[in-house]
Amino acid sequence: MKKHLIIGIFAFVSLFMFTGCIDFLEEITYHRNGSGTYQFTVDMGEVKSLLDGLGGDDSKDKEDPMKDMSEKFDDLQTKLEKIQGISNFKHINDTSSFVFGFSFDFKNAVALDQALHQQDEKLAASTKIFSGSKRLFSRSNEGSMAESMKEALAGDDAKEEDVAMIKSMFEDMKLRTVYHFDRHVKSSSNENSMISADKKSVTLDYYFFKPELNKGKEGVGTVIKLKWR
Repeated sequence: MKKHLIIGIFAFVSLFMFTGCIDFLEEITYHRNGSGTYQFTVDMGEVKSLLDGLGGDDSKDKEDPMKDMSEKFDDLQTKLEKIQGISNFKHINDTSSFVFGFSFDFKNAVALDQALHQQDEKLAASTKIFSGSKRLFSRSNEGSMAESMKEALAGDDAKEEDVAMIKSMFEDMKLRTVYHFDRHVKSSSNENSMISADKKSVTLDYYFFKPELNKGKEGVGTVIKLKWR
């Protein structure tokens, strides 16, 4: 059985253990009618700069380091195309800037919730990740991608000294989630939330290995209250 998407991403990230310069970005656009767009990207631009500096064999026959990640996204696309309300799946494969990921459109929050379940095969179907209404959009910390990422890095049987080394190498790694709306945000329950000046977006940073920078106990979860007009 194939490993789920998050494990696959970190199997690739582990190839670049000499640097923690890797950024993860989620962007979720939620419209007034309940539809929207989800996008997830891994930005390894600084890794590319280091690799370019190291030089190496430019042979066209050498193995493509992105092949495994591309296969994970292909597998995800196959699963998402079976979900009612999910459409327009796209691969993001910017080899010039080393930014990789995917995006898709969702008809409503129910479809989005079902789609995110496909990123982790261990997640129970009854676990609610996203929910939305006219004046509310919420995300649970259950099934947190951030926690799965940490587990993927550490491994089930990792020794204490190995975990400490991983934390040291990736100490600045974070997951940034940006929520975009077509109406004003009244509030966001997560203490780490940053509401934009125009009141139409919320940015939430979650640090994997620096818990002191994560305020409160909601993790990546939040309840965002919206104005209808």
